[in-house]
Amino acid sequence: MKILIIGFGHLGKCLSAKFLEKGWGVIVLDIKPLKKSLRSVPSGMTLIQGDATKKNVLAKIDWKDISEVYICIRKDEAANLLASLVLKDIGVPNVTSAYISDLQAQALSYKEVRILDTAAETANVIAH
Repeated sequence: MKILIIGFGHLGKCLSAKFLEKGWGVIVLDIKPLKKSLRSVPSGMTLIQGDATKKNVLAKIDWKDISEVYICIRKDEAANLLASLVLKDIGVPNVTSAYISDLQAQALSYKEVRILDTAAETANVIAH
């Protein structure tokens, strides 16, 4: 099984490392060039550069083995919200988003996007 992680800042890097340790395949999607943020690409990780708010970028992903998507965009509430909504719109069932604001969390709850609202909750997800 594979996990798609959108956003490769601190949270995205931590989540990807933990999932790789557990033997999961990890696909990382970030708007910035990713190879600069890694010395080498770990085995089991695929890097994709692109804008997660664009359906044409998401359409290029092979969704067959992806069981969950984690949106780790924490500095841009609009991008976080739009990526979450686009994913739900194209039929991705298991979307979890990092918490940014109460308004964002309320909007995402209408689309059944799970919210990670604390560091402890994020650690709990990583642990299981």
